[in-house]
Amino acid sequence: MRFGLDVPHTDEHGQIRVPQLEQLDSLDQRDELRRRALLQAAITEAFALLNAGARQEAIAQITQYADLAARSNAGCYIFGLIYFNAGDLRHALTWFDRALALQPGFSEALSARTIVLQRLSQPQDALESLEAILKLRPRDAEALFSLGAVLQSLGRMTDALAAYEAALQWSPAHCQALTNRGVLLERFGRLDEALACFDAIETIRPGDSSNLFNKGSVLQKLGRLENALAAYEEAARRGRPDAETELNRGNVLQKLGRLEEALASYDLSSRYRDGYPQALYNKGIALQGLGRPKDALAAYDAALALDPSYYEASCNRGNILHELGQLENALAACAHTLKIRPGFLPALTNRANILLQLGRAEEAILSCNEVLRRAPEHSQSLGIRGAALHKLGRLGEALASLDEAVRL
Repeated sequence: MRFGLDVPHTDEHGQIRVPQLEQLDSLDQRDELRRRALLQAAITEAFALLNAGARQEAIAQITQYADLAARSNAGCYIFGLIYFNAGDLRHALTWFDRALALQPGFSEALSARTIVLQRLSQPQDALESLEAILKLRPRDAEALFSLGAVLQSLGRMTDALAAYEAALQWSPAHCQALTNRGVLLERFGRLDEALACFDAIETIRPGDSSNLFNKGSVLQKLGRLENALAAYEEAARRGRPDAETELNRGNVLQKLGRLEEALASYDLSSRYRDGYPQALYNKGIALQGLGRPKDALAAYDAALALDPSYYEASCNRGNILHELGQLENALAACAHTLKIRPGFLPALTNRANILLQLGRAEEAILSCNEVLRRAPEHSQSLGIRGAALHKLGRLGEALASLDEAVRL
């Protein structure tokens, strides 16, 4: 996600333009005219050095004129720009604050200060800065967009959505605001509205690969799998052949029952991002669907080697070991899963089933009861519990448990 406004003072070639002190402020003291000319020359040279990639040299060029620059809101702002473009955000913030102390409503300094605060991960301060900008320019679509981004970073999703919608009121073709609005609408489950955002971007920027990826995500959730697949494949053709695109493409292919093709996508995903546990986990699921449990086990083991906390992979590993008749190993896998994620119902249920098969009926009942405390209508656990009770000769309790399982 993009945060903030574009950095000011760049031309169409991406080169930093040199602000002129005369354009922004005036210093009337005649005895300072010579130093002022030297300061302007130093500023010009500093921006030339920045464009050449010589950051530290650019800063060194202006340091001796700091006292003169500090007397002018324009000088403070320009010094802030130099430090900003040199990557020294803390000093940039200091200079923008000085500019605003001299002229509290200095719009350009407010905007630049907001960018710095966002990049310094100070969202609350950035929020206050944006609110000050919007008091001066309430219809500023870029500031409204940035407000949404900051609110989103603070977890205030509903307020962020409102800010993006306000930005779009004044700039309907603001693609980043459309994107962020679509992403939030998708999160809120308002899928048709989210799709409309991504469709609007398609009319503005046809073939944008990131937008096609977002569109595929929504189409997948809407159950329009063939359309989602087409979106992901077009995204890959348009320049986004990456791990996430192939992962999602594989997921759609798996839902369509095209498991061999899904495997190929998961392999590509792992290749694009070396060591991608989720791609290996999803590959394991596809291999299980193809009746290749040993290969699936290897995929889950590889996922866990990369991410030992991947409890879903650990749980599925236990299921396969159970399926292969390796009951003690399967029980150990369940224990590992529950150590990572205590109370995980699928692992508790699988543990109960394994314990029953190992003849440890009392322990199986305890495991089922743990599931049923969390999910009283868990039919599989009720069935296992009934079988364990029957094994112990507690026939009345067994019948009641089995009847309840059948009812559900």
